[in-house]
Amino acid sequence: SVPPLDAIDVLVDKASFRSTLEKLGLAHPMTRELSGISDLDSIPEDVLSSSFLKPAHSQQFFARFGVKAFRVSSREDARRRLASCLDAGVEMLLQEYIPGPPTNHYFIDGFVDRNGEVRALFARRRLRMNPPDFGNSTLMVSVALSEVAPAIAVMRELLRHLRYRGIFSAEFKRDERTGVFNLIEVNARPWW
Repeated sequence: SVPPLDAIDVLVDKASFRSTLEKLGLAHPMTRELSGISDLDSIPEDVLSSSFLKPAHSQQFFARFGVKAFRVSSREDARRRLASCLDAGVEMLLQEYIPGPPTNHYFIDGFVDRNGEVRALFARRRLRMNPPDFGNSTLMVSVALSEVAPAIAVMRELLRHLRYRGIFSAEFKRDERTGVFNLIEVNARPWW
């Protein structure tokens, strides 16, 4: 039970993932593609200061820099970090950092059968992570599916659109300002 290759491509390529979520009107953090340093010039300071740099392709970036993303402290810091990424041949995105503690991260794991039916769902909430901003969960607790019903609805719509089959693990961050579950990423594998 594996997803079609085009579905995996959408999930792995964060730029394609962003485009798909926008097309479907699904809640996600504001994300912009950055093809050059000059792309940062048009971004207002308040947007830049509440955003971070992340790769379009995570594995290549992590292998090169040893982290999942870069917080930026200033426009100059953003330019410097973006330049080092682009020089290394890594495609980059600027993404809104949704404020809130690790406990605002929720995960939906499940399985979709060959007919497109979701046959299993499991929800969990992060309690701790390391490193603090862009790390892995170090403590989680399961939660009732009813607690994450809006996130499940988003997942069902995305999975249906992708004609997905197999296991998945999706990460959401609930924006405490609005209560909205924003889809961060979906992995076509079990969680670590």
